[in-house]
Amino acid sequence: MLIYIILYSMLLPGILYDAVRKSLSAKKAVLGFYVLLFTLFRGLRWNTGTDWSQYLWHFQYLNIDNVFSYSRYGGDETLEPLYALINVLVGFVGNYSLFLLVTNLFVLYTYYWFSIKYTPKPVVTFALLLLCASFFPVRMELAVTVLMWTIPSLVHKDFKSFLFVTFLAFFIHKATIVYLPFYWLLHCRFGLFLQIGLYTVCTFMINEALISKIILLLSLLIPISSVQVAAQNYLHSNFDYGLESVVSGSMSYVMAVSFLVLMHYSLYRKKIFCIEFQ
Repeated sequence: MLIYIILYSMLLPGILYDAVRKSLSAKKAVLGFYVLLFTLFRGLRWNTGTDWSQYLWHFQYLNIDNVFSYSRYGGDETLEPLYALINVLVGFVGNYSLFLLVTNLFVLYTYYWFSIKYTPKPVVTFALLLLCASFFPVRMELAVTVLMWTIPSLVHKDFKSFLFVTFLAFFIHKATIVYLPFYWLLHCRFGLFLQIGLYTVCTFMINEALISKIILLLSLLIPISSVQVAAQNYLHSNFDYGLESVVSGSMSYVMAVSFLVLMHYSLYRKKIFCIEFQ
């Protein structure tokens, strides 16, 4: 735990510098240092993280012949082909540590690019992205990072580019297909109270009784084995709604609503992000 505290504490001087200085070239240098530091930290880990053995196994047993047919758990659920192909291509020239270095460099460079190009406080944004993501990003985080590259197509309303990048992400993790409607939703102007209302409705929909019925229905309607396997795993899971869960869920709701309020007024005054969607 100490190494995590030390490394993430090193973000604080950069954040303070970003708050008081305007030199973009110096901020780029600071971010470049952070990209290198966290790429090495994430990439050179060995036997660290709950995902380690699972993804190491995939890396070792994937090959060019089973890119489209590799089974994750020995059943019908197959690994997404683009993620499998990345494993195979890196495996031609190196080991699993090289795979982690390459994928984490891509993730962190994307954070760097987004922070520099689209925000006036790039070091602060970079730090927030790091803190909001997993310590050791894997398949889902990699797919979401790919989705960040849809921002230029959203700004310029380039649907073909948006669709292309979204499907690249989909072939890394199928769950990213839910992002597709946001091309149209982004240009809708929702008032603050409607945003909070929609979020509240979605929050209350996520209870065991209702969500189980929805998932069961979707698993019957969608003839994709991985969806059906995931649905069965969910439906047979045991949930414990103790005091800690209630407090944690309530705090998450309050923080999310506070974020919506903050972003509504900050974006309205154009103080935080310099992205403007026409």
